[in-house]
Amino acid sequence: MVVCNEQINKLIHKICQKKYLFMLQKYIITFCLLSHINYAQELFFSLGKNYTKFKYTNSNGQTLSELETGTGLFSEFGLAYILNDAENIYYTGSLNYNQYNSKAYINDRRYEWETSYLGIKNTLSLKLFETRTSFSTKICLGFNLSHIIAGKQTNNGEIYKITANKEFKGIFLQPLTGVEFNYEINSDIYVSCGYYYSYSMNLNTSIEKLYFSTNQVQIGIHFKPK
Repeated sequence: MVVCNEQINKLIHKICQKKYLFMLQKYIITFCLLSHINYAQELFFSLGKNYTKFKYTNSNGQTLSELETGTGLFSEFGLAYILNDAENIYYTGSLNYNQYNSKAYINDRRYEWETSYLGIKNTLSLKLFETRTSFSTKICLGFNLSHIIAGKQTNNGEIYKITANKEFKGIFLQPLTGVEFNYEINSDIYVSCGYYYSYSMNLNTSIEKLYFSTNQVQIGIHFKPK
């Protein structure tokens, strides 16, 4: 009985440590974000839609050709920094939420995959030109690192969780490129609309491989703190 109590105490201690570390990580991330807001030239929030097609390769090297494009939501909050005196090169760091979905008809059965990923995006942007009427255009290049937070597969009405599946979990690396059009409302606020293309690949060592090819359209609002 004493041994059991000691084991229970050790287990509780480990759980408390994990909870403490998790809370500490959240506080550190929050502190870093808040401390950098004062130095950022822009704060922004974006919403949009993803048009995603899965590319899946099984353990035998065979691909699933029946996969079709699915749609999902996108949202993002981030900070932007001007990198040069000409004020036409920007670095952007953001926290984003993406839904990557797909569907397929295989042997008269309907399959659907719905996934949600949380990620951190790093982007460099170059302002190409700016007109006197407050319009400007940027081209963007960067990458996103993301991890699944929710996911399910529907097979003719039967639902299965897929967050633990090797091909979906782990870190996804997502190179991306895009173009953004901006309109300045006043000296403190401007709005944007943009298009991005990205290709996500799983960095784990699973024999089964999954890739996301995504076309994304988005709109955003940007604030320039003083």
